[in-house]
Amino acid sequence: MAIRLNGLNSGGWNSLSIKNLFSGLNTTGFNSMSSMVSDYNLIRSGSYGKLLGAYYDKMNKESSSVSSSTQKSSGYQGVQNRADRYAVTEEEKQSRAKQKTSKSTSSSGSVSKESKVTQNSKALQSAADALIKHGSDSVFNKVSSKDENGKTTESYDRKKIGQALFDFAESYNKFQASAKTSVSSGVTTAAENVRKQTSSNEAVLSSIGLSVDESGKMSLDQEKFNKADLNLAKNLFQKVGGYGYQVSGQAYLASYYGSASNQNTGYNATGIINNISAANMYDMYS
Repeated sequence: MAIRLNGLNSGGWNSLSIKNLFSGLNTTGFNSMSSMVSDYNLIRSGSYGKLLGAYYDKMNKESSSVSSSTQKSSGYQGVQNRADRYAVTEEEKQSRAKQKTSKSTSSSGSVSKESKVTQNSKALQSAADALIKHGSDSVFNKVSSKDENGKTTESYDRKKIGQALFDFAESYNKFQASAKTSVSSGVTTAAENVRKQTSSNEAVLSSIGLSVDESGKMSLDQEKFNKADLNLAKNLFQKVGGYGYQVSGQAYLASYYGSASNQNTGYNATGIINNISAANMYDMYS
């Protein structure tokens, strides 16, 4: 008898099908199972053994301040024997210190990369929002000017719009460059979506002077921009749901995922192990 599950297809399992499968489980029970899996990982990696040894080593040091009469009691003596068993040698302490330094350096490098991703994601969002903005602060507001005959005309402030487009291109490039170094799938997916949106709007972007070369770098052709119909630029960025909104939204998501990558511990939604917090527990006794 065949059983059909909604959300699954013959192509195999994916993150969506896994989510659908487990969405009906009791939250408390699932969290307990997740906790058990995390505990198993700590045991398997040897973190619990190291933590236990460090704990009893600390107790061994503290025992020197306890009175001799207390030390003779059977309860304390049992702990003392275990402390001797798990005592950490000076050589092990030095080795541990080197490992901690190495892990700290590696971790800080990873955090630094993700922080850069977050920073550049926010910069791209701001650059897109500057072109999206409506009202009195919009770069697409027309300004009045008089010609040599005294006739008043209204036109776009081409210099202001050109600067906004230049800033957008610069932010686009920095965002894409930093996204390549990210360990977050959410960041890389957002960056890919921005590239797809840019490719889909290639013709209109080119007509206002924005283009992307073979290396993926965006630039503004000033000569082409000076001749461009700025109504096209306005529609491209200010149309609700259009290119400007899509880029801003994806940049926001990349910023979120970049920040989350600095903080996540344990297993993530796809079952991948992130930074294990046992190291912080271990530091308490080292």
